[in-house]
Amino acid sequence: MKKKIFSILFALVLVFSLSLVTAVPAAADDPPASPAPQMEEILSLGVISGNTWNVLTGTVEFVFDFQDAENDLSWLELDFGPDPYGGVNREQVGFLAVEGVGASPEELALWAGVGIVPSYNVAEEKWTISIDTNATMSVELAGLAIPWAPQVGDPLFPDGLFHWYIVVHDEDGNKWGSMYEVPDYSHYVCYFHSIQSAIDATTTDAGDTINVAAGTYTDDIWNSSLGTPEGYRITKSVTLLGAQAGNDPAGSTDRGGESILVRTNGLPYSLCASDITIDGFMIGSSTPNTGGRLIIAPDADDVTIKNCIIQNTPTTSSGHGVYIYPGAENALIEYNTFYNTAWEAIASGGGGGSAWPGASNAIITHNHISASGQHAIQWMGHAGSGNEISYNHISGIAGKNAIQYWGGPGATISHNVIDGENTMYDGIWLDAAADDSTVSHNQVSDTVYAGINVRGGCTDANIIYNDVSGCGTGIDIVGTVTGIRINFNGIYGNLMGVANYYTTDVIDAEKNWWGDCSGPGGEGPGSGDAVSDDVNYDPWLGQQLCALKAAIAELPDTDFTKPKAASGQRQALLDKIDAVCDQYGDGAYRGAINKLEHDVIKKLEKWISDSGNLIDMVNAEISILQGFLQ
Repeated sequence: MKKKIFSILFALVLVFSLSLVTAVPAAADDPPASPAPQMEEILSLGVISGNTWNVLTGTVEFVFDFQDAENDLSWLELDFGPDPYGGVNREQVGFLAVEGVGASPEELALWAGVGIVPSYNVAEEKWTISIDTNATMSVELAGLAIPWAPQVGDPLFPDGLFHWYIVVHDEDGNKWGSMYEVPDYSHYVCYFHSIQSAIDATTTDAGDTINVAAGTYTDDIWNSSLGTPEGYRITKSVTLLGAQAGNDPAGSTDRGGESILVRTNGLPYSLCASDITIDGFMIGSSTPNTGGRLIIAPDADDVTIKNCIIQNTPTTSSGHGVYIYPGAENALIEYNTFYNTAWEAIASGGGGGSAWPGASNAIITHNHISASGQHAIQWMGHAGSGNEISYNHISGIAGKNAIQYWGGPGATISHNVIDGENTMYDGIWLDAAADDSTVSHNQVSDTVYAGINVRGGCTDANIIYNDVSGCGTGIDIVGTVTGIRINFNGIYGNLMGVANYYTTDVIDAEKNWWGDCSGPGGEGPGSGDAVSDDVNYDPWLGQQLCALKAAIAELPDTDFTKPKAASGQRQALLDKIDAVCDQYGDGAYRGAINKLEHDVIKKLEKWISDSGNLIDMVNAEISILQGFLQ
């Protein structure tokens, strides 16, 4: 018995491609024993199947790919029309598979005028039907009497739901599909031009996926009949997948082939249900004031916004890139590019208490942020807890801060790269109520004021493993703080290293690199970055090496195993120690350990008769160094 393989593939011309969908149907005329058609799982951006919807605009291609190993295909019948489909509200066209043409020249010309251009590949048994979804009724086409476009200028493929049915015949009389008892594999729908129509059509409050083709969607996700604010709210737990879903823009403001959401009315996009995902869109075009902020509502938990370009927001209350309202939990904002937002790229409010508890357990990670009109990221209101801000790249901020965190306790601010470009005020601002927070592994450079600013009232915060350079002040303590720990940081090349002018409480700033093995300057003993009073800087990284250099310089030649070679070996040891200090400046702490263990110690053992005390100094230095590797 013959088995027919039937596949469907959607594709947007040049820039939009959709995944292959495979089913295994039997010919309608086969004996009853033939297996019934079964639709396999619909992959991302495939045909509708229960909870998957597609939104298309511009010119698209529908590709019908059949493999009939025994017989050549003869013709394809296509029925289509908008909702409500059926009766007179549909059109029917047949394409013959003859010499790769499929219809007479007159028929082809007629349908081309409607925006439908078919082609057939005999060798591959594949129809490609190109559809111009922007086509409108013209005087020349009026004779077609298309029921949903009776007037000249009416859209032939209007906004909203559209149905497509197919029936395929081969030369042997076998048939796939039926216009009367339609199997799943021969019926599918899409939404032309309108994301809102697809959202409205979802039949459940959770789990539906809407695939949005590349193109521009102007003032979409907006139901004007509801007015504001209801009209711009998404109240279903949908997943919206743009053409660039899964593709990190990594700082780019145009990847090409974008699904672009444009606002001309200054309105935001409000996400008012939990478990919403927005993935792979450009929100705001390259033109100023075309963006609109994404609002995560107070009761919208577990919302994800990723792989989007969010730019050119208006100078209205919609000027943020993303705004997380107090009460929202577990927001995930990742792998986005934020550019030229009039206000903060990412912000969250809150005032504490049951009414304004703050947003908690949010993760803001792997975003690129530049040219924001306010702070790049700001948490407000001394509320919310357990938030993470990590692995973000922030630059191009003038007169504001990169991360302004005056949220609640238990924040983690780590692995961010912040380039102040000598126009940014502070890199990281940690305010009162951010108790028990950790600021670690950040690279902060060239800010006008502080690289890291810790404000009065903050308690038990850890400032560790950061690299802070080229700033007005590396780490500035402003006000009375308690339990602040500043350890294992590289603090160098700043006008001031650590300043503590507002309290007499001694700040723990042990085991840092100050830019020179001699230690910090100012109230310190060395020539590295300066420290103020009430800063405990001892011990510091390089301290033992400085003592080691002094001890080696004072060794008599007779303490060397080869006194005649003492002068050259002494200088070689001093040069090796200086090379280790250079590695500190580059943050190459692991390499420094390797050089001390496998070069300096071995040379001390080989060249100096009684080297035990000197080796103890090296091991003490290595002990501090190992703390930098956490």
